[in-house]
Amino acid sequence: MKVSFKPLSLAIAVSAAVAGYAGSINATPTLAGNTVLGDAAIVPYYTVRGDWTTGVSIINTSASTQVVKVRLRRATDSMDVLDFNLVLSPEDVWTGFLENNTAPGEEDQMRFYSNDNSCTVPAMTANASGAPYFAVPALYSDFAEEGYIEIIGMGASLVEQYPLAIAALHNKTTGIPLSCAGLQNNFLRYSGKVVNVVTPSIAAENTTFAGGLCPVTNPVTPPPGNKCSTNNSKDNGVVNGTQTVVGGYITNYKKPGNFMKVSWFIKDTTTGIEMGDNAVMLADFMDGPSMTNQLPQSLTVEDLQGYDYPDLDGGAPLTAGIKGVEFPTGVPAQPTAVLGTGASNKQYNDVRAILGAGSAINDWSKNVKADLSVDTDWVVTVPGQYTMLNLPVYIASITGTSAFDPTSKKANPGCIRGDKNTFPPTGEVVAPATKAVIGCDYRDLPLTITPLVYDREEQSETVPNDQIVISPTPPGTVVTNELYYEVNVIQWGSKPVLDAAASTAITVDLKGAVNGWAQLDMTSTKLTTQAVCNYVITANADATKAATGALTCDTATGSAPIVGFAAWQRSFEANPDANYGRAIGNSYGPAASK
Repeated sequence: MKVSFKPLSLAIAVSAAVAGYAGSINATPTLAGNTVLGDAAIVPYYTVRGDWTTGVSIINTSASTQVVKVRLRRATDSMDVLDFNLVLSPEDVWTGFLENNTAPGEEDQMRFYSNDNSCTVPAMTANASGAPYFAVPALYSDFAEEGYIEIIGMGASLVEQYPLAIAALHNKTTGIPLSCAGLQNNFLRYSGKVVNVVTPSIAAENTTFAGGLCPVTNPVTPPPGNKCSTNNSKDNGVVNGTQTVVGGYITNYKKPGNFMKVSWFIKDTTTGIEMGDNAVMLADFMDGPSMTNQLPQSLTVEDLQGYDYPDLDGGAPLTAGIKGVEFPTGVPAQPTAVLGTGASNKQYNDVRAILGAGSAINDWSKNVKADLSVDTDWVVTVPGQYTMLNLPVYIASITGTSAFDPTSKKANPGCIRGDKNTFPPTGEVVAPATKAVIGCDYRDLPLTITPLVYDREEQSETVPNDQIVISPTPPGTVVTNELYYEVNVIQWGSKPVLDAAASTAITVDLKGAVNGWAQLDMTSTKLTTQAVCNYVITANADATKAATGALTCDTATGSAPIVGFAAWQRSFEANPDANYGRAIGNSYGPAASK
Protein backbone atom coordinates (compact mmCIF):
# COMPACT_ATOMS: atom_id res chain seq x y z
CA MET A 1 0.00 0.00 0.00
CA LYS A 2 1.11 3.55 -0.60
CA VAL A 3 0.48 5.32 2.67
CA SER A 4 -1.32 5.28 5.97
CA PHE A 5 -4.34 7.56 5.94
CA LYS A 6 -4.55 10.63 8.11
CA PRO A 7 -7.89 12.18 9.06
CA LEU A 8 -9.48 14.47 6.51
CA SER A 9 -7.72 17.81 6.43
CA LEU A 10 -11.00 19.47 5.52
CA ALA A 11 -14.25 18.97 7.39
CA ILE A 12 -16.73 16.97 5.35
CA ALA A 13 -19.85 19.03 4.74
CA VAL A 14 -22.75 18.28 7.02
CA SER A 15 -25.19 18.43 4.16
CA ALA A 16 -25.24 17.32 0.54
CA ALA A 17 -28.04 19.75 -0.21
CA VAL A 18 -28.27 21.08 -3.71
CA ALA A 19 -30.93 22.86 -5.69
CA GLY A 20 -33.15 20.32 -7.38
CA TYR A 21 -32.74 17.68 -4.69
CA ALA A 22 -31.46 17.74 -1.14
CA GLY A 23 -29.93 15.32 1.33
CA SER A 24 -32.06 12.22 1.67
CA ILE A 25 -34.48 11.69 -1.16
CA ASN A 26 -37.64 9.70 -0.86
CA ALA A 27 -38.15 7.16 -3.62
CA THR A 28 -41.94 7.38 -3.43
CA PRO A 29 -40.86 9.89 -4.96
CA THR A 30 -40.96 13.04 -2.79
CA LEU A 31 -38.24 15.06 -1.11
CA ALA A 32 -37.54 13.68 2.34
CA GLY A 33 -35.68 16.68 3.70
CA ASN A 34 -32.04 17.26 4.43
CA THR A 35 -31.50 14.43 6.94
CA VAL A 36 -28.68 12.79 4.97
CA LEU A 37 -29.94 9.39 6.14
CA GLY A 38 -31.40 6.76 3.86
CA ASP A 39 -31.31 3.12 2.81
CA ALA A 40 -29.37 3.61 -0.44
CA ALA A 41 -26.41 5.80 -1.31
CA ILE A 42 -24.53 6.85 -4.43
CA VAL A 43 -20.89 7.90 -4.16
CA PRO A 44 -20.61 9.86 -7.42
CA TYR A 45 -16.92 9.21 -8.09
CA TYR A 46 -14.08 6.93 -7.14
CA THR A 47 -10.59 6.99 -8.62
CA VAL A 48 -7.33 5.11 -8.26
CA ARG A 49 -5.61 6.74 -11.23
CA GLY A 50 -2.08 7.93 -10.62
CA ASP A 51 -1.63 8.46 -6.90
CA TRP A 52 -5.31 8.92 -6.12
CA THR A 53 -7.08 6.77 -3.56
CA THR A 54 -10.74 6.73 -2.48
CA GLY A 55 -12.15 6.18 1.01
CA VAL A 56 -15.70 5.38 2.16
CA SER A 57 -17.43 5.44 5.56
CA ILE A 58 -20.76 3.64 6.16
CA ILE A 59 -22.62 4.19 9.44
CA ASN A 60 -25.50 2.07 10.71
CA THR A 61 -27.47 4.47 12.90
CA SER A 62 -30.17 1.91 13.71
CA ALA A 63 -30.67 -0.59 16.54
CA SER A 64 -30.93 -3.44 14.00
CA THR A 65 -28.31 -5.62 12.36
CA GLN A 66 -28.18 -4.46 8.74
CA VAL A 67 -26.97 -6.26 5.61
CA VAL A 68 -25.58 -3.81 3.05
CA LYS A 69 -24.56 -4.27 -0.58
CA VAL A 70 -21.42 -2.36 -1.67
CA ARG A 71 -20.80 -2.27 -5.42
CA LEU A 72 -18.21 -0.48 -7.57
CA ARG A 73 -19.26 0.35 -11.14
CA ARG A 74 -16.75 1.38 -13.78
CA ALA A 75 -16.97 4.78 -15.44
CA THR A 76 -17.34 3.71 -19.06
CA ASP A 77 -20.50 1.58 -18.86
CA SER A 78 -21.19 0.89 -15.14
CA MET A 79 -20.38 -2.82 -15.34
CA ASP A 80 -19.98 -4.41 -11.88
CA VAL A 81 -16.27 -4.09 -11.02
CA LEU A 82 -16.54 -5.49 -7.48
CA ASP A 83 -19.35 -6.15 -5.07
CA PHE A 84 -19.56 -7.55 -1.57
CA ASN A 85 -21.90 -7.54 1.41
CA LEU A 86 -21.37 -5.88 4.79
CA VAL A 87 -23.11 -7.11 7.92
CA LEU A 88 -23.27 -4.17 10.31
CA SER A 89 -24.29 -4.74 13.92
CA PRO A 90 -26.43 -2.04 15.61
CA GLU A 91 -24.76 1.40 15.68
CA ASP A 92 -21.77 -0.05 13.81
CA VAL A 93 -19.53 1.87 11.38
CA TRP A 94 -17.36 0.44 8.59
CA THR A 95 -14.59 2.19 6.68
CA GLY A 96 -12.56 1.08 3.70
CA PHE A 97 -10.37 2.50 0.96
CA LEU A 98 -9.68 1.70 -2.66
CA GLU A 99 -6.30 2.00 -4.37
CA ASN A 100 -3.95 0.40 -6.85
CA ASN A 101 -1.73 -2.03 -5.01
CA THR A 102 2.02 -1.47 -5.30
CA ALA A 103 3.31 -4.73 -3.76
CA PRO A 104 6.18 -6.28 -5.80
CA GLY A 105 4.85 -8.66 -8.42
CA GLU A 106 1.26 -7.43 -8.00
CA GLU A 107 1.51 -3.83 -9.14
CA ASP A 108 -1.61 -2.11 -10.43
CA GLN A 109 -4.03 -4.62 -8.96
CA MET A 110 -7.02 -2.65 -7.74
CA ARG A 111 -7.87 -3.54 -4.15
CA PHE A 112 -10.50 -2.48 -1.64
CA TYR A 113 -8.84 -2.49 1.79
CA SER A 114 -10.29 -2.29 5.29
CA ASN A 115 -8.87 -2.52 8.79
CA ASP A 116 -12.41 -2.74 10.16
CA ASN A 117 -13.61 -5.77 12.13
CA SER A 118 -17.19 -5.74 10.80
CA CYS A 119 -18.14 -8.88 8.89
CA THR A 120 -17.98 -8.96 5.10
CA VAL A 121 -19.31 -11.59 2.72
CA PRO A 122 -17.23 -13.10 1.36
CA ALA A 123 -14.43 -12.68 3.90
CA MET A 124 -11.62 -10.34 2.87
CA THR A 125 -8.23 -11.77 1.92
CA ALA A 126 -5.77 -11.72 4.81
CA ASN A 127 -2.74 -9.51 4.24
CA ALA A 128 0.43 -10.10 6.25
CA SER A 129 1.87 -6.74 5.17
CA GLY A 130 -1.19 -4.57 5.72
CA ALA A 131 -4.96 -4.36 5.81
CA PRO A 132 -7.16 -7.23 4.55
CA TYR A 133 -8.57 -6.60 1.08
CA PHE A 134 -10.79 -7.57 -1.82
CA ALA A 135 -8.93 -7.79 -5.13
CA VAL A 136 -10.93 -6.53 -8.10
CA PRO A 137 -11.73 -9.52 -10.36
CA ALA A 138 -10.32 -9.43 -13.86
CA LEU A 139 -13.72 -9.65 -15.60
CA TYR A 140 -14.49 -5.91 -15.80
CA SER A 141 -11.21 -4.52 -14.47
CA ASP A 142 -10.33 -2.88 -17.80
CA PHE A 143 -11.17 0.85 -17.72
CA ALA A 144 -12.19 0.47 -14.06
CA GLU A 145 -9.75 2.89 -12.42
CA GLU A 146 -12.62 5.40 -12.23
CA GLY A 147 -16.29 4.93 -11.55
CA TYR A 148 -18.98 5.34 -8.92
CA ILE A 149 -20.17 3.32 -5.93
CA GLU A 150 -23.64 2.04 -5.03
CA ILE A 151 -24.36 1.22 -1.37
CA ILE A 152 -27.81 -0.32 -0.79
CA GLY A 153 -29.45 -1.69 2.37
CA MET A 154 -30.55 -5.28 1.72
CA GLY A 155 -32.45 -5.91 4.93
CA ALA A 156 -32.46 -5.69 8.72
CA SER A 157 -32.65 -8.69 11.02
CA LEU A 158 -36.27 -9.09 12.13
CA VAL A 159 -35.10 -9.40 15.73
CA GLU A 160 -31.63 -9.31 17.23
CA GLN A 161 -31.94 -12.83 18.65
CA TYR A 162 -31.64 -14.40 15.21
CA PRO A 163 -28.39 -16.20 14.26
CA LEU A 164 -27.00 -13.67 11.80
CA ALA A 165 -27.37 -10.81 14.28
CA ILE A 166 -25.74 -12.82 17.06
CA ALA A 167 -22.84 -13.82 14.82
CA ALA A 168 -22.22 -10.22 13.66
CA LEU A 169 -22.36 -8.58 17.10
CA HIS A 170 -19.04 -7.14 18.29
CA ASN A 171 -17.60 -8.22 21.62
CA LYS A 172 -17.57 -5.11 23.82
CA THR A 173 -14.08 -5.92 25.10
CA THR A 174 -12.27 -7.15 22.00
CA GLY A 175 -14.28 -5.35 19.31
CA ILE A 176 -14.42 -8.61 17.33
CA PRO A 177 -17.73 -10.06 16.06
CA LEU A 178 -18.72 -13.44 17.49
CA SER A 179 -18.41 -15.37 14.22
CA CYS A 180 -17.91 -13.73 10.82
CA ALA A 181 -17.13 -17.21 9.49
CA GLY A 182 -20.38 -18.54 10.93
CA LEU A 183 -22.58 -16.11 9.03
CA GLN A 184 -21.09 -16.70 5.56
CA ASN A 185 -23.57 -19.45 4.73
CA ASN A 186 -26.44 -17.00 5.12
CA PHE A 187 -25.60 -16.00 1.57
CA LEU A 188 -25.50 -19.42 -0.06
CA ARG A 189 -28.47 -20.96 -1.77
CA TYR A 190 -29.20 -23.99 0.35
CA SER A 191 -27.86 -27.20 -1.12
CA GLY A 192 -29.68 -29.58 -3.37
CA LYS A 193 -32.19 -27.04 -4.68
CA VAL A 194 -32.62 -25.72 -8.21
CA VAL A 195 -31.70 -22.13 -8.94
CA ASN A 196 -34.70 -19.76 -8.94
CA VAL A 197 -36.93 -22.06 -6.91
CA VAL A 198 -39.46 -20.05 -4.93
CA THR A 199 -39.61 -21.40 -1.40
CA PRO A 200 -41.69 -19.43 1.11
CA SER A 201 -40.45 -21.39 4.12
CA ILE A 202 -37.70 -23.90 4.76
CA ALA A 203 -38.95 -24.97 8.15
CA ALA A 204 -38.81 -28.64 7.22
CA GLU A 205 -35.14 -28.26 6.29
CA ASN A 206 -34.16 -26.94 9.72
CA THR A 207 -34.59 -29.84 12.10
CA THR A 208 -31.24 -30.12 13.86
CA PHE A 209 -29.50 -27.72 16.17
CA ALA A 210 -25.92 -26.86 15.27
CA GLY A 211 -23.37 -24.13 15.85
CA GLY A 212 -24.67 -22.79 19.14
CA LEU A 213 -26.02 -19.63 17.49
CA CYS A 214 -29.72 -20.21 18.04
CA PRO A 215 -31.09 -18.18 20.98
CA VAL A 216 -32.33 -20.04 24.04
CA THR A 217 -35.24 -17.63 24.39
CA ASN A 218 -37.02 -17.12 21.10
CA PRO A 219 -38.94 -13.97 20.20
CA VAL A 220 -41.63 -16.09 18.58
CA THR A 221 -43.10 -19.49 19.23
CA PRO A 222 -41.31 -21.84 16.85
CA PRO A 223 -42.70 -25.03 15.38
CA PRO A 224 -41.37 -28.24 16.92
CA GLY A 225 -37.82 -29.06 15.92
CA ASN A 226 -37.03 -25.65 14.41
CA LYS A 227 -35.85 -23.21 17.04
CA CYS A 228 -35.16 -20.24 14.81
CA SER A 229 -37.94 -20.30 12.25
CA THR A 230 -41.46 -18.95 12.64
CA ASN A 231 -42.65 -21.23 9.83
CA ASN A 232 -44.43 -18.17 8.50
CA SER A 233 -43.51 -16.81 5.10
CA LYS A 234 -44.75 -13.34 6.07
CA ASP A 235 -41.96 -13.21 8.63
CA ASN A 236 -39.58 -14.77 6.16
CA GLY A 237 -38.69 -11.36 4.84
CA VAL A 238 -36.37 -12.45 2.08
CA VAL A 239 -39.20 -14.54 0.68
CA ASN A 240 -36.33 -16.89 0.01
CA GLY A 241 -35.30 -18.22 3.36
CA THR A 242 -33.48 -20.43 0.88
CA GLN A 243 -30.65 -17.91 0.98
CA THR A 244 -30.38 -17.56 4.74
CA VAL A 245 -29.27 -20.87 6.22
CA VAL A 246 -26.70 -20.77 9.00
CA GLY A 247 -25.93 -23.76 11.19
CA GLY A 248 -29.21 -25.31 10.07
CA TYR A 249 -31.34 -22.33 11.07
CA ILE A 250 -32.77 -19.32 9.27
CA THR A 251 -32.66 -15.61 9.97
CA ASN A 252 -35.68 -13.57 8.95
CA TYR A 253 -35.50 -9.99 7.69
CA LYS A 254 -37.50 -6.79 7.44
CA LYS A 255 -36.98 -3.75 5.24
CA PRO A 256 -33.84 -1.83 6.20
CA GLY A 257 -35.45 1.55 6.86
CA ASN A 258 -33.50 4.81 6.64
CA PHE A 259 -30.59 3.71 8.80
CA MET A 260 -27.53 4.72 6.84
CA LYS A 261 -25.12 7.64 6.57
CA VAL A 262 -22.40 7.39 3.91
CA SER A 263 -19.49 9.76 3.27
CA TRP A 264 -16.48 9.60 0.95
CA PHE A 265 -13.15 11.22 0.26
CA ILE A 266 -10.52 11.14 -2.47
CA LYS A 267 -6.86 11.91 -1.87
CA ASP A 268 -3.74 12.36 -3.99
CA THR A 269 -1.03 10.79 -1.88
CA THR A 270 1.72 12.68 -3.71
CA THR A 271 0.39 16.24 -3.70
CA GLY A 272 -1.61 15.92 -0.49
CA ILE A 273 -4.75 17.25 -2.19
CA GLU A 274 -7.77 15.81 -0.40
CA MET A 275 -11.51 16.40 -0.63
CA GLY A 276 -14.75 14.69 0.34
CA ASP A 277 -18.46 14.99 1.00
CA ASN A 278 -21.57 13.06 1.92
CA ALA A 279 -22.92 10.57 -0.57
CA VAL A 280 -26.22 11.26 -2.33
CA MET A 281 -28.77 9.44 -0.16
CA LEU A 282 -32.05 7.85 -1.22
CA ALA A 283 -34.66 7.34 1.50
CA ASP A 284 -37.32 4.61 1.49
CA PHE A 285 -35.81 3.15 -1.66
CA MET A 286 -36.27 -0.43 -0.44
CA ASP A 287 -39.88 -1.21 0.49
CA GLY A 288 -38.88 -4.65 1.79
CA PRO A 289 -35.78 -6.82 2.19
CA SER A 290 -33.93 -8.43 -0.69
CA MET A 291 -31.31 -10.91 0.49
CA THR A 292 -29.32 -12.44 -2.34
CA ASN A 293 -26.69 -15.08 -3.02
CA GLN A 294 -23.19 -13.69 -2.67
CA LEU A 295 -20.75 -16.57 -2.44
CA PRO A 296 -19.38 -18.03 -5.70
CA GLN A 297 -21.32 -20.77 -7.43
CA SER A 298 -21.31 -22.43 -10.84
CA LEU A 299 -24.49 -21.49 -12.68
CA THR A 300 -25.53 -21.89 -16.28
CA VAL A 301 -28.64 -19.71 -15.94
CA GLU A 302 -29.35 -16.17 -14.78
CA ASP A 303 -29.66 -16.24 -10.99
CA LEU A 304 -32.71 -14.07 -10.35
CA GLN A 305 -31.75 -13.90 -6.67
CA GLY A 306 -28.03 -13.50 -7.33
CA TYR A 307 -25.34 -11.07 -6.20
CA ASP A 308 -26.15 -8.65 -9.06
CA TYR A 309 -29.04 -7.50 -6.85
CA PRO A 310 -30.30 -5.32 -5.28
CA ASP A 311 -29.38 -2.45 -7.60
CA LEU A 312 -30.74 0.95 -8.57
CA ASP A 313 -33.82 -0.75 -9.99
CA GLY A 314 -34.65 -2.11 -6.53
CA GLY A 315 -34.84 -5.68 -5.19
CA ALA A 316 -33.93 -8.94 -6.86
CA PRO A 317 -36.36 -10.00 -9.62
CA LEU A 318 -37.31 -13.26 -7.93
CA THR A 319 -38.14 -11.50 -4.66
CA ALA A 320 -40.13 -8.82 -6.44
CA GLY A 321 -41.78 -11.05 -9.02
CA ILE A 322 -43.52 -13.45 -6.69
CA LYS A 323 -45.22 -10.89 -4.48
CA GLY A 324 -48.80 -11.89 -3.84
CA VAL A 325 -48.36 -15.42 -5.20
CA GLU A 326 -50.36 -17.90 -3.15
CA PHE A 327 -48.84 -21.33 -2.67
CA PRO A 328 -51.46 -24.05 -2.26
CA THR A 329 -51.61 -26.58 0.51
CA GLY A 330 -50.21 -29.97 -0.33
CA VAL A 331 -46.98 -28.67 -1.85
CA PRO A 332 -44.21 -30.66 -0.15
CA ALA A 333 -42.88 -28.90 2.94
CA GLN A 334 -44.74 -25.67 2.08
CA PRO A 335 -47.49 -24.07 4.13
CA THR A 336 -50.34 -22.16 2.55
CA ALA A 337 -48.94 -18.64 2.29
CA VAL A 338 -49.11 -15.42 0.37
CA LEU A 339 -45.71 -13.87 -0.18
CA GLY A 340 -45.60 -10.13 0.12
CA THR A 341 -42.66 -8.83 2.11
CA GLY A 342 -39.82 -8.76 -0.43
CA ALA A 343 -38.47 -5.56 -1.99
CA SER A 344 -39.99 -4.29 -5.22
CA ASN A 345 -38.00 -3.76 -8.39
CA LYS A 346 -38.84 -1.42 -11.29
CA GLN A 347 -37.62 1.48 -9.14
CA TYR A 348 -35.31 3.15 -11.66
CA ASN A 349 -38.03 5.39 -13.04
CA ASP A 350 -38.51 6.63 -9.48
CA VAL A 351 -34.77 7.31 -9.29
CA ARG A 352 -35.09 9.25 -12.55
CA ALA A 353 -37.97 11.27 -11.10
CA ILE A 354 -35.86 12.14 -8.05
CA LEU A 355 -32.45 12.76 -9.58
CA GLY A 356 -33.42 13.67 -13.14
CA ALA A 357 -32.25 17.11 -14.23
CA GLY A 358 -31.92 19.19 -17.35
CA SER A 359 -28.82 21.01 -16.18
CA ALA A 360 -25.98 21.01 -13.66
CA ILE A 361 -24.78 24.26 -12.05
CA ASN A 362 -21.53 25.03 -10.24
CA ASP A 363 -18.51 27.35 -10.03
CA TRP A 364 -15.46 27.16 -12.31
CA SER A 365 -11.93 28.49 -12.12
CA LYS A 366 -8.82 28.57 -14.34
CA ASN A 367 -6.86 31.12 -12.34
CA VAL A 368 -3.07 31.11 -12.72
CA LYS A 369 -0.88 33.66 -10.89
CA ALA A 370 2.87 33.09 -10.66
CA ASP A 371 3.32 29.76 -8.86
CA LEU A 372 -0.34 29.65 -7.73
CA SER A 373 -3.06 27.97 -9.76
CA VAL A 374 -6.72 27.40 -8.92
CA ASP A 375 -8.31 24.79 -11.17
CA THR A 376 -11.67 23.07 -11.32
CA ASP A 377 -12.94 19.73 -12.63
CA TRP A 378 -16.62 18.85 -12.67
CA VAL A 379 -17.81 15.28 -12.16
CA VAL A 380 -21.07 14.44 -13.94
CA THR A 381 -22.27 10.91 -13.17
CA VAL A 382 -25.35 9.27 -14.69
CA PRO A 383 -26.02 6.41 -12.25
CA GLY A 384 -28.02 3.29 -13.07
CA GLN A 385 -27.74 3.35 -16.87
CA TYR A 386 -27.05 -0.41 -16.80
CA THR A 387 -30.77 -0.86 -16.07
CA MET A 388 -31.38 0.49 -19.57
CA LEU A 389 -29.35 -2.22 -21.30
CA ASN A 390 -30.41 -5.63 -22.52
CA LEU A 391 -27.60 -6.90 -20.30
CA PRO A 392 -27.17 -10.45 -21.65
CA VAL A 393 -26.76 -9.07 -25.16
CA TYR A 394 -24.56 -6.19 -24.04
CA ILE A 395 -22.24 -8.40 -21.98
CA ALA A 396 -21.87 -10.76 -24.93
CA SER A 397 -20.92 -7.79 -27.12
CA ILE A 398 -18.02 -6.67 -24.89
CA THR A 399 -16.52 -10.10 -24.18
CA GLY A 400 -14.69 -12.67 -26.29
CA THR A 401 -11.88 -12.39 -28.80
CA SER A 402 -13.58 -9.65 -30.83
CA ALA A 403 -14.91 -7.75 -27.82
CA PHE A 404 -16.15 -4.20 -28.23
CA ASP A 405 -14.15 -1.55 -26.36
CA PRO A 406 -16.63 0.28 -24.08
CA THR A 407 -14.43 3.41 -24.20
CA SER A 408 -15.02 3.66 -27.94
CA LYS A 409 -17.27 6.43 -29.21
CA LYS A 410 -18.17 4.37 -32.25
CA ALA A 411 -21.35 2.32 -32.47
CA ASN A 412 -21.19 -1.04 -30.73
CA PRO A 413 -21.92 -3.54 -33.54
CA GLY A 414 -23.10 -6.18 -31.09
CA CYS A 415 -25.50 -3.94 -29.17
CA ILE A 416 -28.23 -2.40 -31.32
CA ARG A 417 -29.67 0.94 -30.25
CA GLY A 418 -33.26 0.20 -29.45
CA ASP A 419 -36.59 1.85 -30.07
CA LYS A 420 -40.13 1.01 -29.00
CA ASN A 421 -40.33 -1.61 -31.73
CA THR A 422 -37.29 -3.51 -30.51
CA PHE A 423 -38.03 -3.86 -26.80
CA PRO A 424 -37.11 -7.43 -25.71
CA PRO A 425 -38.08 -10.19 -25.77
CA THR A 426 -39.64 -9.71 -29.21
CA GLY A 427 -39.23 -7.16 -31.94
CA GLU A 428 -40.64 -6.36 -35.33
CA VAL A 429 -39.03 -7.88 -38.39
CA VAL A 430 -37.19 -5.15 -40.26
CA ALA A 431 -36.70 -5.79 -44.00
CA PRO A 432 -34.61 -7.33 -45.38
CA ALA A 433 -34.05 -9.11 -42.06
CA THR A 434 -35.73 -12.48 -41.66
CA LYS A 435 -35.84 -12.43 -37.87
CA ALA A 436 -36.89 -9.97 -35.22
CA VAL A 437 -34.46 -7.18 -34.36
CA ILE A 438 -33.83 -7.17 -30.62
CA GLY A 439 -32.71 -3.89 -29.11
CA CYS A 440 -29.78 -3.78 -26.69
CA ASP A 441 -29.03 -0.17 -25.72
CA TYR A 442 -31.82 2.11 -24.43
CA ARG A 443 -29.62 4.43 -22.35
CA ASP A 444 -29.70 8.23 -22.16
CA LEU A 445 -26.09 8.20 -23.33
CA PRO A 446 -24.48 10.03 -24.91
CA LEU A 447 -25.78 13.18 -23.29
CA THR A 448 -25.56 16.28 -25.45
CA ILE A 449 -24.12 19.16 -23.43
CA THR A 450 -24.53 22.90 -23.96
CA PRO A 451 -22.51 25.04 -21.54
CA LEU A 452 -23.72 28.52 -20.63
CA VAL A 453 -20.78 30.20 -18.89
CA TYR A 454 -20.65 33.35 -16.76
CA ASP A 455 -17.81 35.22 -15.14
CA ARG A 456 -18.27 36.93 -11.78
CA GLU A 457 -19.40 40.18 -13.40
CA GLU A 458 -22.39 38.68 -15.20
CA GLN A 459 -20.70 38.41 -18.59
CA SER A 460 -21.92 35.29 -20.34
CA GLU A 461 -20.86 33.07 -23.19
CA THR A 462 -22.41 30.01 -24.78
CA VAL A 463 -19.42 27.85 -25.60
CA PRO A 464 -19.47 26.80 -29.28
CA ASN A 465 -19.44 23.09 -29.93
CA ASP A 466 -16.02 23.31 -31.56
CA GLN A 467 -14.55 24.55 -28.28
CA ILE A 468 -15.62 21.43 -26.37
CA VAL A 469 -12.88 18.88 -26.87
CA ILE A 470 -11.63 15.63 -25.41
CA SER A 471 -8.32 16.26 -23.69
CA PRO A 472 -5.93 14.70 -24.32
CA THR A 473 -7.30 14.29 -27.84
CA PRO A 474 -6.27 10.99 -29.46
CA PRO A 475 -5.28 11.23 -33.13
CA GLY A 476 -8.33 11.23 -35.37
CA THR A 477 -10.80 11.96 -32.55
CA VAL A 478 -13.74 14.06 -33.70
CA VAL A 479 -14.58 17.17 -31.67
CA THR A 480 -17.66 16.46 -29.62
CA ASN A 481 -20.21 18.11 -27.41
CA GLU A 482 -21.36 14.81 -25.91
CA LEU A 483 -20.77 12.92 -22.68
CA TYR A 484 -20.43 9.25 -23.58
CA TYR A 485 -19.82 7.62 -20.23
CA GLU A 486 -21.67 6.96 -17.02
CA VAL A 487 -18.99 8.93 -15.16
CA ASN A 488 -17.65 12.02 -16.92
CA VAL A 489 -15.03 14.54 -15.83
CA ILE A 490 -15.10 18.06 -17.29
CA GLN A 491 -11.92 20.15 -17.08
CA TRP A 492 -12.36 23.91 -16.76
CA GLY A 493 -8.91 24.94 -15.60
CA SER A 494 -5.51 25.19 -17.22
CA LYS A 495 -4.57 21.79 -15.82
CA PRO A 496 -6.59 18.78 -14.64
CA VAL A 497 -7.52 18.27 -11.00
CA LEU A 498 -8.53 14.60 -11.01
CA ASP A 499 -6.21 13.28 -13.72
CA ALA A 500 -9.17 11.56 -15.33
CA ALA A 501 -8.59 9.15 -18.21
CA ALA A 502 -10.63 11.19 -20.69
CA SER A 503 -11.65 14.64 -19.51
CA THR A 504 -13.93 16.83 -21.57
CA ALA A 505 -12.16 20.20 -21.72
CA ILE A 506 -14.18 23.40 -22.06
CA THR A 507 -12.43 26.47 -23.41
CA VAL A 508 -13.66 29.74 -21.86
CA ASP A 509 -12.84 33.21 -23.23
CA LEU A 510 -14.72 35.95 -21.42
CA LYS A 511 -12.39 38.98 -21.80
CA GLY A 512 -9.77 37.43 -19.56
CA ALA A 513 -12.12 36.11 -16.89
CA VAL A 514 -10.47 33.44 -14.74
CA ASN A 515 -13.45 32.28 -12.68
CA GLY A 516 -17.21 32.35 -12.53
CA TRP A 517 -20.14 29.95 -12.69
CA ALA A 518 -21.73 27.87 -15.40
CA GLN A 519 -24.88 25.99 -16.26
CA LEU A 520 -24.36 22.80 -18.22
CA ASP A 521 -27.53 21.82 -20.07
CA MET A 522 -27.86 18.10 -20.83
CA THR A 523 -30.26 16.23 -23.07
CA SER A 524 -30.60 12.50 -23.67
CA THR A 525 -29.58 11.03 -27.01
CA LYS A 526 -32.17 10.94 -29.76
CA LEU A 527 -30.50 7.93 -31.38
CA THR A 528 -32.31 5.67 -28.92
CA THR A 529 -35.71 5.36 -27.31
CA GLN A 530 -35.06 5.45 -23.56
CA ALA A 531 -36.34 2.36 -21.75
CA VAL A 532 -35.75 0.45 -18.50
CA CYS A 533 -35.28 -3.32 -18.68
CA ASN A 534 -36.52 -5.81 -16.07
CA TYR A 535 -37.02 -9.52 -15.63
CA VAL A 536 -40.70 -10.41 -15.48
CA ILE A 537 -41.04 -13.49 -13.32
CA THR A 538 -43.35 -16.38 -14.01
CA ALA A 539 -43.64 -18.11 -10.64
CA ASN A 540 -44.46 -21.79 -10.39
CA ALA A 541 -46.89 -22.68 -7.64
CA ASP A 542 -44.98 -25.91 -7.16
CA ALA A 543 -42.12 -24.62 -5.04
CA THR A 544 -39.91 -27.53 -6.05
CA LYS A 545 -39.73 -26.17 -9.62
CA ALA A 546 -37.83 -23.16 -10.84
CA ALA A 547 -39.38 -19.82 -11.66
CA THR A 548 -38.45 -18.34 -15.01
CA GLY A 549 -37.81 -14.77 -16.08
CA ALA A 550 -38.21 -13.00 -19.39
CA LEU A 551 -36.33 -9.73 -19.93
CA THR A 552 -38.61 -6.94 -21.07
CA CYS A 553 -38.09 -3.21 -21.48
CA ASP A 554 -40.60 -0.44 -20.86
CA THR A 555 -40.44 3.23 -21.72
CA ALA A 556 -38.32 5.30 -19.34
CA THR A 557 -39.89 8.38 -17.81
CA GLY A 558 -38.34 11.69 -16.81
CA SER A 559 -34.83 12.97 -17.42
CA ALA A 560 -31.51 11.22 -16.98
CA PRO A 561 -30.50 11.10 -13.30
CA ILE A 562 -27.41 13.20 -12.56
CA VAL A 563 -25.14 13.32 -9.50
CA GLY A 564 -21.71 14.90 -9.10
CA PHE A 565 -19.61 17.75 -7.78
CA ALA A 566 -16.95 20.33 -8.60
CA ALA A 567 -13.43 19.35 -7.52
CA TRP A 568 -11.37 22.43 -6.63
CA GLN A 569 -7.60 22.35 -6.39
CA ARG A 570 -5.40 25.18 -5.10
CA SER A 571 -1.76 24.41 -5.92
CA PHE A 572 1.44 26.18 -4.88
CA GLU A 573 4.45 24.90 -6.83
CA ALA A 574 6.93 26.43 -4.36
CA ASN A 575 5.09 25.18 -1.28
CA PRO A 576 3.24 21.88 -1.86
CA ASP A 577 2.36 21.66 1.84
CA ALA A 578 -0.03 24.53 1.25
CA ASN A 579 -1.97 22.66 -1.46
CA TYR A 580 -5.57 21.85 -0.72
CA GLY A 581 -8.76 20.71 -2.41
CA ARG A 582 -12.48 20.77 -1.80
CA ALA A 583 -15.56 19.14 -3.27
CA ILE A 584 -18.71 21.20 -3.83
CA GLY A 585 -21.86 19.35 -4.85
CA ASN A 586 -23.50 20.32 -8.14
CA SER A 587 -26.87 22.02 -8.11
CA TYR A 588 -29.48 20.98 -10.65
CA GLY A 589 -32.34 22.50 -12.54
CA PRO A 590 -34.13 22.60 -15.89
CA ALA A 591 -32.35 23.45 -19.11
CA ALA A 592 -31.76 27.13 -19.80
CA SER A 593 -34.61 28.94 -21.50
CA LYS A 594 -32.28 30.86 -23.78
